[in-house]
Amino acid sequence: VMQIALLSYYALSLSGKGNPEYVEGFAPQVRNGFHPSTRVAIRKMTARDIVEDAYNKTFRIIEEECAQYMYGPSQPLSLKFCIADLYKRQNSSSNLPWWFRTMLRDASDYHVHADFHNMSFYDIPLNLCVMEKIGSSEWREIHCRMNTKKNDTGAKYCPEEGGKVYKDGPLYKAVFLRDPLTRFLSAFIDKCAGYRRIERHCEPDRLFYYDLEKQAEKNKLEAIGKVFNESKKDKSIDELLIEDFLKDKRLFFQTYSDVIGLKWNIHFFPQSLYCNGLYRTIQTYNFVGNMNATFSEQLDVLKSKYGEPFSAYVAEKYQSKTSNVAKSNRGGDTSSSRNSSAAKRVLEYFTPETVRRLLKYYSIDYMKLALPIPDWADEILAQENGMLR
Repeated sequence: VMQIALLSYYALSLSGKGNPEYVEGFAPQVRNGFHPSTRVAIRKMTARDIVEDAYNKTFRIIEEECAQYMYGPSQPLSLKFCIADLYKRQNSSSNLPWWFRTMLRDASDYHVHADFHNMSFYDIPLNLCVMEKIGSSEWREIHCRMNTKKNDTGAKYCPEEGGKVYKDGPLYKAVFLRDPLTRFLSAFIDKCAGYRRIERHCEPDRLFYYDLEKQAEKNKLEAIGKVFNESKKDKSIDELLIEDFLKDKRLFFQTYSDVIGLKWNIHFFPQSLYCNGLYRTIQTYNFVGNMNATFSEQLDVLKSKYGEPFSAYVAEKYQSKTSNVAKSNRGGDTSSSRNSSAAKRVLEYFTPETVRRLLKYYSIDYMKLALPIPDWADEILAQENGMLR
């Protein structure tokens, strides 16, 4: 089924006859901003309109249904159980979009709610909510070095031992957020388009790893002295598709954004769903940062608050990263698509359709975490509007 869905999408992309609004069934198609049966224009919807409309049709149900899972803002019960229960109560007649139903399904999984997204320290009253593609690897290493007193630069996760977490006063809660569209692009480049694709975070596996599996088979045969013969004509359609994706970054990016709902990966969930539901507890945080052009200055606030060795560890891990973050986000998160090298990368990958689709996926972040929608989202949507005039 997944292969058929991908092939159908790919054929439509190459033919220029439009892209399916949904992957499954006989869902409607949108072509040049019009529904073919009604010819009602959707081109006038701004990025904010898309976000508000999508939120009301999807994520609002989580906010409403999961209210009963809270004692109060400071003591929320498990969002995982609430989402799992909500998903179980959906059926084929549900009006919820297919990608949202699968998000509920996959958000019921352990990984989104795992303890390693919440980090407490033994010697300082700090609790960090960390998320993938917002410096999580760096924070986990800092966390391990602080709690184990070891210079373990390869540490990924150091679970707190019972009774050792700081207890001499209230915890200072901190979190860094990131523009959802920029975060999605960063995760895609890292996990799908680069060498780290081998880590298999670009899911579903069957669609995006066939070439790697074939290479593994080739290596296995050659290791035992056998010859692996294959000409281009012998390659399967799966492998030929992947070859085309790797040559055309915009096509690959659009395809992935269309089919990600088949299997949501931990690196691509909305930030609002981490740390037991940031969307419902963000007001309880003492520090809310943003991985943007002022990221270095924001880190200085935490460094100065807790001194050594925390400050030294943060400086060591983020010394080169902060300058790269500033360069990649200056203009990439909140500014025009015409003013920076980051904007150039945005234009290399995003189309009006991918902007529209991702705004829907992450509407809860823009609505509940008060993240500003980047100006370039409307600029790219306007490209489609211009073509319609």
